[in-house]
Amino acid sequence: VFSEAEREACRTKLQNPGLFRRTWDHFQAKLEDT
Repeated sequence: VFSEAEREACRTKLQNPGLFRRTWDHFQAKLEDT
């Protein structure tokens, strides 16, 4: 089950892979900080 944010990220990835890459890097950095 995906959260709404994850579904939005998937739609964004399909529309703009570069934007998805930056968003993914941002969330990945946040996860590593915790």
